[in-house]
Amino acid sequence: MVVLDWMMPGMNGLDVCRAIRNFRGIPVIFLTVKSDEVDKLLGLELGADEYIIKPFSLRELAARIRVVLRRVQKPAPNEAVQTDRLEQGDLTVCFDRHAVLKAGKEVLLTHRKGR
Repeated sequence: MVVLDWMMPGMNGLDVCRAIRNFRGIPVIFLTVKSDEVDKLLGLELGADEYIIKPFSLRELAARIRVVLRRVQKPAPNEAVQTDRLEQGDLTVCFDRHAVLKAGKEVLLTHRKGR
């Protein structure tokens, strides 16, 4: 699962969501301050499984994550799934390293603790 902010430094969350949608079975939750109806609809139309507006409670986020994960189907046993990284064009998400690379260079991601 990817929890994604719409407005990120250096890249647009919508573009990242589009890239993730090329991979089967990876759910996406938008967590954003963009609360207009048109923004919600755009995020959902581009493939987000859930759209949560900031501020939010950690209990609500945890509940919505559980709901989305319940909907995700496990791949068939004969289907090969690459789980350690996701690649699309020059964008690579390394799940094992918790890192994102763009054109081979690591993208600085902000680290935030819960409120």
